[in-house]
Amino acid sequence: MLRKISHINNFAVFNNFSWNNSVRDEGNNIAELKKMNIFYGRNYSGKTTLSRIIRSLELYKVHDKYPNSEYSFEFTTGELISHDTLINNSRNVRVYNRDFVQDNLKWLFNSDGDIKSFAILGERNIDIENKIVELKDIIGDNQKGLVCNYNLKNLEYNNKKREFQSTSENLESKLREKANRQIKTNHLYQKVTYNINSIEEDIKTILNNPIRDIPQEEQAKLVNLLSEKSKDFLLDKVTFSDKTLLLQTQANNLLSYEVKPDETIQDLINNSLLQEWVRSGINLHKGVRDTCAFCGGVIPHNLWEQLDSHFNKESEKLRGLINDLISDIDTVINTLPTSLPINQEQIYSLLHTDYFDVLSRFSKEIVLYDNFLMSMKNSLQERLKEIFTPMPSIIIEESYDLEAIYNSLESIRQAHNTKIRNLKSDQDAARNILRLTEVSKFIIDINYIKEKEKIASLVNEYKTLEQEKNKIQEQINSFNTDIQNLLDQQRDESYGAEKINLFLKNHFGHNSLNLRPFNNTETHGVNFKIYRGDTLADNLSEGECSLVSFCYFMAKLGDVDSANKDLIIWIDDPISSLDNNHIFFIYSLIEDVLTRPIKNQGQRNSYKYHQIFISTHNLDFLKYIKRLSKPKDDANKESCGYFLLDRGETISTLKVMPKYLKKYITEFNYLFGQIYKCAYGNIEDNNHDSYYNFGNNLRKFLEAYLYYKYPNNKPNDEKLYLFFDNNQLAVDIANRVNNELSHLEEIFDRSMLPVDVPAFKKLAIFVLDTIQRKDPEQYQALVDSM
Repeated sequence: MLRKISHINNFAVFNNFSWNNSVRDEGNNIAELKKMNIFYGRNYSGKTTLSRIIRSLELYKVHDKYPNSEYSFEFTTGELISHDTLINNSRNVRVYNRDFVQDNLKWLFNSDGDIKSFAILGERNIDIENKIVELKDIIGDNQKGLVCNYNLKNLEYNNKKREFQSTSENLESKLREKANRQIKTNHLYQKVTYNINSIEEDIKTILNNPIRDIPQEEQAKLVNLLSEKSKDFLLDKVTFSDKTLLLQTQANNLLSYEVKPDETIQDLINNSLLQEWVRSGINLHKGVRDTCAFCGGVIPHNLWEQLDSHFNKESEKLRGLINDLISDIDTVINTLPTSLPINQEQIYSLLHTDYFDVLSRFSKEIVLYDNFLMSMKNSLQERLKEIFTPMPSIIIEESYDLEAIYNSLESIRQAHNTKIRNLKSDQDAARNILRLTEVSKFIIDINYIKEKEKIASLVNEYKTLEQEKNKIQEQINSFNTDIQNLLDQQRDESYGAEKINLFLKNHFGHNSLNLRPFNNTETHGVNFKIYRGDTLADNLSEGECSLVSFCYFMAKLGDVDSANKDLIIWIDDPISSLDNNHIFFIYSLIEDVLTRPIKNQGQRNSYKYHQIFISTHNLDFLKYIKRLSKPKDDANKESCGYFLLDRGETISTLKVMPKYLKKYITEFNYLFGQIYKCAYGNIEDNNHDSYYNFGNNLRKFLEAYLYYKYPNNKPNDEKLYLFFDNNQLAVDIANRVNNELSHLEEIFDRSMLPVDVPAFKKLAIFVLDTIQRKDPEQYQALVDSM
C-alpha cells in the first residue's frame, strides 16, 4: 500500500511539501496512510492536485500542465517511486477526478465529444485467455521477463548517465575554479569578465593551435612588459664611422716609404739617436752660432752643406706627413666614446637583454679599437726616429666592429620607438600569451584531453543503453497492444452501460436517464450515449452530470482492466451541486460497491479494494463517509486515516485531521462527549476544558436535547421540570450552573474563583443518568458516537 507522498514541489498549490515535516499526530509522530483514508479540505485547498499526483501512477506520466513538478511516493514495501520513475509502478491505480471525467466523458462538456465505452468480460474464450497469459509472461514483472530486463537496463542506463554527469560536473568544476579563482582574479590578465565559457574558448584555441613552451626568462620579460609605462621617443639616429681602416692604410704607406739621403753621413745612419740629436742641433746652431754650444769648437763652413745633403727635402716631407697622421690619430683617440649614446633607463625592459649584449661588446671592442690606434701611433713615432729605415706594415691582431655594434644599438632604438607606438597592443599580446601559457599548462595538469575523451565515451555508452531500454519498452508496449486487442475480442460494452444504468436507477432513482452503447463509424469503435427516456439527453444539469460521471467511474471499476485486481482507488470530491438526498446516495453507492467488507466464514473479512482514498469539501458528505465500514489491519485494529488539507495564502499543506473534525459527527455529539468526560473522567486527567466549559456545554446540550424531546412552545424551565421528573431542586441546580458559568457579566467575581469540580461531576452524572433512564437507546447511541 501507499505509505506516504514523501515530497511535492512545483505542483500547483504544493511547493516544498515534506510529509515527514507536516503530517504528524499529537505526539509529533509521523502519521502514515492507512487502508482507508479520508481527506477534508475547502475548495482550492489542493484536493484535485493530490488526485492528479496519484493519477500519474495510473497513467505512468507526469501531468501535462506541470512538466517540471517533482514528487515521490513511498510504499509499505519500502519501494520508492518518483516523478521520473513512474514507469516502474506495478500497482493498479484508479482515480476519479475532473481529469478522469474530461478524458472519458467529453460529451458532457462538448456535444461534439464522446463517452468512452468500457466492457465487462463476456463468455470465456480459453484460447484468447491462454494467449493473454502467454504474452503477460513474456512482459513479466520486476522479477522476470521484459519488465525485469527493462528495469535492469534502466538501472544500468541511470548509473552510466550519473557517471557521465559526475565526470562532466567534476571537469566543469575544475574549469570554473581555474577561470573564476585564478585567471579572473589575476591582475596581470585584466579579465574581470573571464568565466567558464572564456576558458573553454581558450582551450579550443590552444587545441587548434598548440603553443610552444615559453621559458621562465621569456615569461619574466612578458610580465615586466605589462608593468611598463610609456617612455620618450629616442629621436637621434645612432651611427659610428670607423676610421681605422683609412688610418691603417695611410700609416702602412708612410711606414713602408723609403727615403735616401743625397750624401749620407754613415755615422748618423748607424746611430738613430745621434742622427736625431744632430738634426735637433741644426735648428739651434745654423745661422745662430759659429761655435758648438756643446763643446765650444768652431763649426766648419762645409758642415751645413754636408748636413743638408744628409737631411734632404724628401725625408723632411715624410717626417711632416707622419706627424700629420699622428695628429689625426690623436684626434680620433681623443674623440673615442667612453659609453653608448643610449642608456638602459631610456628603453623598454623587453629590449634590455639585447641592450646588455651590445653594451658588453662595446666595452670590449672600444678597448681593442683604442689599442689599435695607439699601436699605429707608436709605429709612426718609431719611423720618425729612423726616418731613412722602412718599417713593416701594421696588422689588426684582434678583430672588432664598432660600426656593427652601433648598428645593433640603432636597431634597439628603432624597436624602442616602435614599442612606444604599439605598447598597448604588445601588452595585450603579452597578456594573451601568458594566459594561454597558463591555460595550456592547466589542461595538461588535469588531463583535459583524456577527461573529454572519457566524457564522450560515457555519452556514447549511456545513449546506447537508452536506445536499448527504449527498444525493450517498445516491445512491452507492442505486447500490451496485442493483449489489449485480445481483450477487445472478449469485451461486452452493453453490460458496462447496464451497470451504470443499474447504479443510476437503484441508488439515485433515475429511471429516465440511461446510457446506451453505439458503434462509432468515425473511430470504428464503440461509445456510449446518454438518453432521457428514448430521447438523446443534451440538457443535463450539473448535478446530473456529476451523478452520471460518478456512476460511470464506479461501474468502470468492474471492467476488464480492473476486475479481480487489487485496486488503489482515489475518489476526489464526488459532491458538487448535489442535494442532500444525492449526497446520501453517493455515500450508499460507495459503501455498497466498495467499502462494505466481504464476510468470510471462519476467516477475516476481505475487501473489494486494496487501498482507498476519499476527499471532500462538503461537511455533510464528510459526516457520511466517516460512517463507511472501516477496514481492520493485521492486529484487528481500525485502519482508517483522517487528513486535512490546509490552504495558506499561496500554498497548501497536508495535516492530520484535528479531533474536533474527526471524532464528532455533529456539535450535539461533541457537547454530549464533553459532559460525559466531566462525569466519568478522572479529575487528575487533562480534562480541564470539560470542567471550565461545563456550564456553557450543559446549557447548549440541554437546549438542543429538550427541544427535540419536548417540541412545544413551553419555557425551558418547564421542560427541565418535566425532564427531571418534577424535581425542582435539580432544576434549580441546573439553572444555577447554566446561568453562573455561561454568563459572567453580572457576577464577575465568580470568574475569580476556581470551579467546583466535584459539584459538576455530580450534576453531570445526574443528567446522564436521567437520559439513560428515560431514553436508553438514544443514550447508548450517543455513547457509541464517541
